[in-house]
Amino acid sequence: MQSVAALQALSSSAVCVLSILCIDGFHTGVQELKEVLRTVPEVQELVGKEESRKLLSVKEQDGGIGVRSYLKSAFTKLMVASEEAVSEAIAKLKSRLNAESKVNIFSE
Repeated sequence: MQSVAALQALSSSAVCVLSILCIDGFHTGVQELKEVLRTVPEVQELVGKEESRKLLSVKEQDGGIGVRSYLKSAFTKLMVASEEAVSEAIAKLKSRLNAESKVNIFSE
C-alpha cells in the first residue's frame, strides 16, 4: 500500500511539474522533473524513452519552444497512458520498492 501511495505521489508530482512548466513556462521545475525521470524508472517508462531522453538532455538556459515542446509531449504521454500501463507501472514500482526495502533491512 505504501508503494502505491509513493507512485501516486511521484506521478502527481511529475504531472504537477509538467503542468506548471507547460502552462507557465517555469524553468525551475525542469531540474525537479529530471530528478523524477532519473530516479523513478516507472514514470520514465510512462513518459517514454525518447521524451525522457530529450527532457534529460535539456539545459536550464535552453528555454524556448524546444523545452516547451518536450514538456508538452511528456505531459501528453502521461495523460493518455492507458489504465493498463499505469497499473503495470504501479506493480513494477511496488515490486522495486519492496525489494529495495528488504535490501535496506538486511544492510542495517
